[in-house]
Formats: sequence, structure tokens, C-alpha cells
Amino acid sequence: MGQKFSSTRRSNISSTPQRRAPSTEPRAASPSRLEDCRSQLTILLYLAGDELSLIRASETCRSLSTTARNPALWTGSLRSFFDGELPSILDQEADPLETLREQVQFARWLSEQERKLKAFILPSLGTELQHPDDEAGWHRQCDEVVADLKIEAGCKKSKPGRPYYGCSGGAYTSKSRIFGHYAVVTITNTVLAGLAANFTKSEAHRQLAVRKAWHYLDKASIGRVVRKGKLPYRDADYVALSAFTRWKLDELRKRFITQSPPIPFKAPEGSDVNVKDGTRSPPSIAGLLPRLNAGFYGGCFDASDTWTSIGCIYSVDCVLDGSQIADYSAM
Repeated sequence: MGQKFSSTRRSNISSTPQRRAPSTEPRAASPSRLEDCRSQLTILLYLAGDELSLIRASETCRSLSTTARNPALWTGSLRSFFDGELPSILDQEADPLETLREQVQFARWLSEQERKLKAFILPSLGTELQHPDDEAGWHRQCDEVVADLKIEAGCKKSKPGRPYYGCSGGAYTSKSRIFGHYAVVTITNTVLAGLAANFTKSEAHRQLAVRKAWHYLDKASIGRVVRKGKLPYRDADYVALSAFTRWKLDELRKRFITQSPPIPFKAPEGSDVNVKDGTRSPPSIAGLLPRLNAGFYGGCFDASDTWTSIGCIYSVDCVLDGSQIADYSAM
């Protein structure tokens, strides 16, 4: 059966973001003289123009900047960055442009830490992050329902409260997707999910099979997890998985920006991985650029682990086109 996760482990990552106090700095007054434009470039432009023209140009730029920062223009982009679903713990009244910029910047910082540590910076529902409800109780409930359904279907190896998940288990899968400061972590009883979809057609079973929670990440909490050596994917083939993510991001950038033909992925020699090509077209470039700029931690990939009785299968799925790499080196 899949790995049991303890409900007594405390979270090392905050579930609630810290709101920043609004700026108290006075807004700069409109320029009335050349030196008020506060740009070194204006001195050079002055050699070819006159002061009144430069002041007018500055006012035009100020007016356009105000228009460009209209929240209505950026709300859609922010929602696209989060793949259409804003985090439940996100401050809904925050400036969407600033929020989007913060996520991209933090995602790039996470990429820097990953390269230094040679390990993915990932939360895990069963280890570093504590779900608001009782995991052990949820596992028991899932197991009881699966056992009853299998017994009803004639499975002689299942007993009440003790389902048969096959010779190696692998019923539970944990999945993490990070959008800058915000991580959505999902754990699924895949057997119950399959039974709900193909056998019982029960909405209650479908909802029971999946647990999902949003969490807020910051530098301090990530630092605590790193110092304690609590990062998941410790047994995964980081060289092969990271090579795939870098290749996929580069392939997507070339496809949309330079229209260059894709180069097939070549797994590092000696790696025990399977690679699956993408089966769907990525979203439009308008909603894709911030995520590609943010990289792995811009919601471009799902990192999953499936625990079995003989080890763990690690996989990284590109959510933009459906391509995947699965690592079996820990089996």
C-alpha cells in the first residue's frame, strides 16, 4: 500500500502570506523644470531638443504609465499565470501587476536555489506541509471505501478496511505545482479516483479521492526546510529530471519566440527514465510569457511521487503540453 503520512508533523512552510503595508511615500509631483524629470537620458536629449518638449514627453510617459498599470489590464494575465485558478489564500485586493511581478521574481530566486543545491525546491503534502485536516483519518476512510468497493466487485484479496492495491501498492500519489510564492499540493488515491470515474460514478467518491491545499512560500520558510534537509525528491535522479525541464522550457521558448524547430530530448547516459511527448498544444503566447520567464517555478510543471512497496516513482509533467519524464532509479 502507498506510504502513510503522519498528521503530527508540523509545517515548515507558512500557509498564510504576509501582507505588505501600503506605501506611505508621497507621490512625486509633476515636473516643471528639466532637472525635475529625474532621468540621466534627459541631459543627452536636451542637446537635440528643448526643455518644454522634454517636459511634455515626460508627462506623456507618466500618463501612459498610469494607464498601463490599470488593474483591469492585468487581472486576466494574473489569472492566466495561475492556470486559470487564483490561489484561495491570495490577497484578492492586491495590485495584479505587482502580484504577478512578485511571483516571477520569487520563481527565479527558487531556480537559483535549485541550481545551488542541485535539488528541486518542492513542498510535499505528506512531509513538509501539514494538511489542515487529518491525513491519517483520510487515508483510513479512502482505504475502507476502496476495500468495500473491491469486495463488492468480487476481489477476494480485499478485506473490510484492508483493500488490495496490487502486489506493489502505489495507490497514493502526491503532486506539487509552484507559482512563485504559492504552491498547490494535491494527494490522490488513484485507485478510488479510477473507481469513481469508471465504476461507481459517485461524486462523493470522486471528491474523497483527492486532497488539495494551497500554501505560501517565502525565503525564510524555504531556508528552514533546506537546513533540515527536508526537501522531497532526495532519491530522484535530479540530473535527468532537471535536464528535461531545462530542455522543455528552451523548446517552448524557441517554438513561440523564434519559431525554431524543436530538438528531441536526449536523456543523460545511465539514467533510468521514460519520456513521453506532449499531446496537446500549449496556451497562447500572451498568457505564456510570464510563466516561461518564471521557469520551473512558474506553474509550468507538476512534480509527482508515487510510493510503492518496492520504492518510489518520481515524475515531472509539463502542464503546458502534456509531456512527461518518469524516473525509476529509486525502485
